[in-house]
Amino acid sequence: MKKTKLFVTTICAALLMSSSVPAVFAGREDVGTSAAAFLKIGAGARPAAMGEAHTAVSDDVNAIFYNPAGLAAVKGFEFTAQYGAHFQSIVYNVLGAAYPVENVGTFGLGVINLGVDKIERRAADTAIADGDFAAGDYAYVVSYSRKIAHRAAAGVNVKYLYSSIDNKTASATAADVGVIAEPLDSVPLSVGVSAQNMGGEMKFDAVGDPLPTVYKLGLGYRFPGDEFLLALDVAAPRDNASRISVGVEYARKIDRDFSAAARAGYKTVSDERLEGLAGLSAGAGVAFRQFKFDFAWLPYGLLGDTFRYALSVKF
Repeated sequence: MKKTKLFVTTICAALLMSSSVPAVFAGREDVGTSAAAFLKIGAGARPAAMGEAHTAVSDDVNAIFYNPAGLAAVKGFEFTAQYGAHFQSIVYNVLGAAYPVENVGTFGLGVINLGVDKIERRAADTAIADGDFAAGDYAYVVSYSRKIAHRAAAGVNVKYLYSSIDNKTASATAADVGVIAEPLDSVPLSVGVSAQNMGGEMKFDAVGDPLPTVYKLGLGYRFPGDEFLLALDVAAPRDNASRISVGVEYARKIDRDFSAAARAGYKTVSDERLEGLAGLSAGAGVAFRQFKFDFAWLPYGLLGDTFRYALSVKF
């Protein structure tokens, strides 16, 4: 009981700290100045369809990319592979694997890649390009999570980041930490806090920029019957205004082997002024035995629509 009270007190303190972060970053003049900006893109089709509101409800292999504490809920080996089709021929691919070890914790591995080929090269303002080049970003993630109390878990990620633009390269290391707790025995409410992309600078030649550190506070509520899941996130990035994300999921088991889910979400993106349906998201998923396919649609307003497709398997 004492440990539980101590943990709940710690969670409350963390929530107060997270809620104060927006005030710290308010009025910054370095909006959009972070390196490794690809880390700002939420991975996974299921979380993306829910507006990336996943800090408190991460409970599968996708927890690697949102809150590593959620890996403690994984019951067996899980693997996911995501393909993302973006505007301007940009591809966004994600791999993740998680494996629980009894009495030790859950280990995870993740890879993120954002790439684009055939960018036209010009040394002057000419109609004909001088050639083309490619650019790519990679994040390699090692995760660990375990329960730290009866209804609470903590997790940590270590990341190696690598970026290339033509023949220029840069690298950096970063870390994530997170906690998820269900503070009330009789209420299906979950609370999550996380800090992502903490680290130094990423430098191309001698010029360096800080990583896109972000602090998140999340709440999740699963309605009686376990079919409806509601999630809310408040995120405070170091180089932009605070953001609110909300997501909902309706999942239903059709028979012993087959289940389906529908999802929707919204993420505030007013500062980007993308117009149209930017900020909205929607998706669906179907599962047959241990196999699952998830789909997400994310409009970016004037930039166009993007899509995520993810195939997952559990053993």
